[in-house]
Parts: sequence; C-alpha cells; structure tokens
Amino acid sequence: MKRSRSNAEAFLAVYNELDRYMRVKLGKENWVSHPSLLREMAKTDKLFKLYHDLLCDMAELRNAIVHNPHSGKIEPIAEPHAEIVKLYTDIKEAVLHPPLALETIAVPRRDIYTTTMDANARSVMQTMIENSYTHVPVLQGETLAGVFSENTVFSYLARHHICALDRDICIGEFAEFIPLNKHVSERFEFVPRKATVADVEELFAEEIKDQKRLAAVFITETGKAGEKILGLVTPWDLARDNPR
Repeated sequence: MKRSRSNAEAFLAVYNELDRYMRVKLGKENWVSHPSLLREMAKTDKLFKLYHDLLCDMAELRNAIVHNPHSGKIEPIAEPHAEIVKLYTDIKEAVLHPPLALETIAVPRRDIYTTTMDANARSVMQTMIENSYTHVPVLQGETLAGVFSENTVFSYLARHHICALDRDICIGEFAEFIPLNKHVSERFEFVPRKATVADVEELFAEEIKDQKRLAAVFITETGKAGEKILGLVTPWDLARDNPR
C-alpha cells in the first residue's frame, strides 16, 4: 500500500518546484540562494513581488525542516500545518500559472452591453440604470468608436447649456464626447489577450493620470485599440471577482 506524503514532504515538493522554476527562468546555478532568486524575480515579475514576503517566510520554514540537528531522532523537526501547505501550493500556482484577466475577471464580449451611433440614447440610459452599467462601448461594426457614459452625457449637457434630453435623441448626437480621448475625467486602457489579472490590477492601482481616473480596461488580441473587443474590466469587476 502506497504511503501518503506527509505535510513536510508536500511542502518541500512545492519549494523545490519553485526553486527549479526560478533557476531555469533566471539561468542561475545551484550555489545561488533561494532568497536571492526570490529577490531577483520580484524585480521583474508582478506576482513574485506581490508574494515576496510570504515566499521568504516559506523559505525559512523550509530551512527549519531540512536543516535538522536531530536527524535520525526527530524526523522532520518541523511539520507544517495542512493550511500552510495549501497556502504555499496556492501561491506557487499563482506565480507559476498566473490567471488571465480574460478567463477570470473580465466580462467576455458576448456579455458586454454595447450600442451603436444610431441607437436611442434614452433607451440606452434606461438599460444602464436598470443594470447598473456605468460605461457602454459604442461600436462601429466590431470596432470600438468610443464609450457612452455619465461623463458623456454631462459633457453634452454642459456644452449645449441644456438640462434635459429629447426623447428621440440618438447616441450619435453625443459623437463629440464619445471618443476615448474626449472623456473629461476618465481614461481607458487596452491590454492583450494574454494579460494577467495582476497586469490589470496594476493599471487600476496607478494614480490618476492627467487628472483622469481609469474607468475601464478593454482586452483585445494584441492590446491595440483598433482590434475587436474580447473582454472588458471595470473597477467593479475587479472588486467583485478578485478581492485581495
């Protein structure tokens, strides 16, 4: 009957997998210490930077397990709790196989509520209110022409010095304020299909640029604005699906 692995053995297996990955990635010899590898990885890898302190703590625990002055009498000298093994395993999976934004937190293209220039603006606004949508992509074919939002409406009302909209007004009437670079207090970013959750989190964590906050991140094949939209991430999606 096959013996099940102890917590210490499972813990060391995770450590060794991480160690091998970093050495191959950085091209380092065996004499380079594990903490040194972690420090170097953290310089260029967002997730290794995020988990750096925890990974260093795990490395210290590994040393306590391996460097056993009572070998042969007490084996192992330290036995990690099952929850610690799980935590270490989860961190290892996160840094070695980072989740993609498109596959996890993003709203996929099929579920994104979009509109066109000839759509009735009052109807679009009603849908936004009913579903708590803050930004609606405006498409021309499959190409993003801009975004219709509260910012768009406010800018339109302010420019024309009016307080109400005609019942039959169409989205196209707001054309001046729909392009992404015409939004007064908000901006938009594009990332490629392979962008990770950490990549998108980093964008939203950035401070306001040019007095504009990041309102949404669009995912396209290579991260270019003229490409077909594959997914959309807003601050709400980030808070709802990927809390930290």
